[in-house]
Amino acid sequence: MADDYSSVLAHEFSAGDGSFLLQLRTAMMWNKAAFTRLTEAMLACCWAHDARERRAERVGVGADTTPLLRWLADGFWYVSWFVRDWTTHPAWAERTAPEQRYYDAAYERLFMLAAWFFDGDCPYTDPAQGFAPM
Repeated sequence: MADDYSSVLAHEFSAGDGSFLLQLRTAMMWNKAAFTRLTEAMLACCWAHDARERRAERVGVGADTTPLLRWLADGFWYVSWFVRDWTTHPAWAERTAPEQRYYDAAYERLFMLAAWFFDGDCPYTDPAQGFAPM
């Protein structure tokens, strides 16, 4: 996944055929496999952009000046709020209510992945635990 996260994210963020966002928006369907594909690619991207290794010793958050590609930033920002906003609309209530814990965890995952991408630091002490498969 680490080698191809860019192509997966380009497809997902542009709502290509079969993408999580396209299914969510046009078919009003939450495809769990597509969501996993999206978030695994986001996680691989976060690992690739993790700033801890690039910071000088004893230099705090904000010391990394590595540029981020705008399309990646746009995509991470968009999914971090759009998915929750779209699926908490009353039209989704019957779909999400039976599995509300799953959806809440999914919203949190998108938010935390965006936080990691933008901050450069994983928000969890143990990323394997924080981003364990859903």
